[in-house]
Amino acid sequence: MKRIISIICVIALLSCAVLTAGAALRGDSDRDGDVTILDATRIQRFLADLVSKNDIDSSAADVDADGSVTILDATRVQRFLAGLCDIDGNIIDDSSDRYKAYYQVVKSLTEKSGAGKNGKYGYFVGLCVVKLIDFDGDDAEELYVVYSEDSEYIPDKQEVYGYVNGKAVSLFKGKVHNYGTSVQPFVRYMTVGSVTYLLTGHKSNLMTLSDTWSALENNSMKEIFSYTDECSDRLDPSSTHIYTLNGKTVSKKTLESGVEAFEAQGDCPRIDLMSYYQKDLLSDTQKTIDFLKAYA
Repeated sequence: MKRIISIICVIALLSCAVLTAGAALRGDSDRDGDVTILDATRIQRFLADLVSKNDIDSSAADVDADGSVTILDATRVQRFLAGLCDIDGNIIDDSSDRYKAYYQVVKSLTEKSGAGKNGKYGYFVGLCVVKLIDFDGDDAEELYVVYSEDSEYIPDKQEVYGYVNGKAVSLFKGKVHNYGTSVQPFVRYMTVGSVTYLLTGHKSNLMTLSDTWSALENNSMKEIFSYTDECSDRLDPSSTHIYTLNGKTVSKKTLESGVEAFEAQGDCPRIDLMSYYQKDLLSDTQKTIDFLKAYA
């Protein structure tokens, strides 16, 4: 009798094991019953030899079913969790809801800062820049805006919004830059391949000249390139300069060649926020607003 019971228990356990194996979710590399960001992380750790074969379900981790576990499988899980595609990799077109959410942002900023217009002394004021830019190259555009918090003051804020979990969310908010010691507000971005970098930091005065460029990764701006040129007085030819490139002290020649190489990757014009330089800026902004409004 005991032998029969033992045999039944063994059969039951084997049945459970087969059932568990058959119930594996594609992408559920850690076999916890759900597909989460931890699964993408486990795949990445497995590829970096930080996780053994015994600690990952290679069948579930092979999300794209090409016969091997690669970084593309981790990327598929990330895009799936972000709502950009289904687990088969088919792109989910959420542009209608995305644009509708972006228009609500534009509407709110317009109510707060006023519509973009020509202000005193040739400066734009209000919400003067509205652009749809795919900063992270995932085929889903972010909303880029430039505005003045005071409706009668020069533009002083630049902001990037993304569409996350069905809502427009601010991913970056920073200052508008100023060139030189006079008031010359400007912004700058550079498209390199499928991604777009944003100038998130800039100083230009008698003692410091610096730029900081950032890229959008995992819904946050991360610094990818920076340089500084510091001295006691830029107008004094005898002043000693200290140059840094990506945090390291370098020579002037190395700095110049590094900046030149970085900016040679793509077109990165400076957008001056003055009507004298940008005669079509407000009309281009209105076109984008009208495009978004059509989805509201």
